[in-house]
Amino acid sequence: MALSSQELEPPSNPGRFIPISLNRLEFGAEMSPMARRHLKRMHEYIGLITKLPEWYEFDPFIETFRRSYAKITGDDRQILACLDKLSLCHRAPLNDLRRERMVVFNRFVSVLRETGKEINARKAHRKMLLDATARDVSFTDYVASLIQCYRRLVVVRVDLAYRCSLNWYPPFSKMKADFARMMDNARRNDTVFKGKVGFVVKFEFGLLKGPHAHLILFYDGDVRDGRHHSHLAESVGQYWASTITEGQGLYYNCNRDFRELEARGICGIGNITQSDSLKIENLLSRVLGYLCKSNSYVRPKGGGKMRLMQKGEKPTPKTTKRGRPRKVACVPI
Repeated sequence: MALSSQELEPPSNPGRFIPISLNRLEFGAEMSPMARRHLKRMHEYIGLITKLPEWYEFDPFIETFRRSYAKITGDDRQILACLDKLSLCHRAPLNDLRRERMVVFNRFVSVLRETGKEINARKAHRKMLLDATARDVSFTDYVASLIQCYRRLVVVRVDLAYRCSLNWYPPFSKMKADFARMMDNARRNDTVFKGKVGFVVKFEFGLLKGPHAHLILFYDGDVRDGRHHSHLAESVGQYWASTITEGQGLYYNCNRDFRELEARGICGIGNITQSDSLKIENLLSRVLGYLCKSNSYVRPKGGGKMRLMQKGEKPTPKTTKRGRPRKVACVPI
């Protein structure tokens, strides 16, 4: 199950239960919009937060929730974990049990606000969004340069991971080291990497997958037969699983699904020519855009400015040949 950072954004206004008068003798409680939005999923948030490994840093809002949860007492944790099963959203009279649960939720909201201010979560999140925008521009420019330099590209999408469980993940450093070794071996492995002219990779972390990577490989279509791109993607995945990780790796060949993607008009992988404007648009906005998204921030603690997204070197434009110029689709820069 995915945990969205926006869902855990600390409230700018009190997101609490508000006491109201039902009649002259009884009082109830009404939920604020924020409380109404989050109360029913509180047990999900807590279940996911408690499974996150301590040696990673996550999105500022997720970190705010995690640190706030660590500050509260064990009794408050037990009450928060079962709040979704209560009927506090109704304007029923407040008995002692309902009042206690309302107070615990309001108290946790106060801790969230204080913790968010302590770590400057909103400012950190805005910076993360700005960095994602700049990254999107930079990587779009890189892929556009490949499209302009090669009249035909073979684009391969493979997800790389390890065999792991909720109780064990390989360290992030191993993921990056293994990937670096695979890229270094590419210079000597013509079977899998002959004709490779570029790559884009995004390192992420998931509760079920652990550290994993989303990889796009670009091949020169004059060297590789674009009709066999799915087989080529399979070879890359097999090389990762069998050779690089010595049987401990897993992969998913995204090129298997290209026929379905083509039928839906959203295919941005496989054989792409310079004149194929639809595939180029899908490649930039959908395939690359998925990797550039900002809601998957994670890095090892003490990792400094570790790059979670990498690309190859920008190609040198080829010398223009004489003759009739090729038709080239408009590529956004």
